[in-house]
Amino acid sequence: ALSRVKTFVDTGVFLAVQAAGAAALDQGEEWVHDNVAIFQQRRDRAVSALRDAGFDVSVPRATMYLWIPVPGGEPSEDFARRALTEEGVVVLPGASLGPGGEGFFRIALTSEPERLAEAARRLGRVARPS
Repeated sequence: ALSRVKTFVDTGVFLAVQAAGAAALDQGEEWVHDNVAIFQQRRDRAVSALRDAGFDVSVPRATMYLWIPVPGGEPSEDFARRALTEEGVVVLPGASLGPGGEGFFRIALTSEPERLAEAARRLGRVARPS
């Protein structure tokens, strides 16, 4: 029981991340709107490129991540491993976040739009090996 309590006590957001979040809040609404626009642009470019690569992607309303169904029913960990070894693209296998995540992989929208588009093209090659 103590180890379970300790897990909750030890787990938290790294102090530097908390400080960055607090500093961001001090920037005002314009800064927030500018950053929302940046992530919308990244999301839209990534979704478009993933669809062009053959993936069935929904457009989320607000997020830093995209959840994409793994094509062909391949286990998400196998797909993620192949994405890395075959094309040098890092994705998070959905299964790593619990059983409900199996069948999906996640990408972060933390890169520039063209880099996300290139990753989508590479993931398309992983999904359809030649």
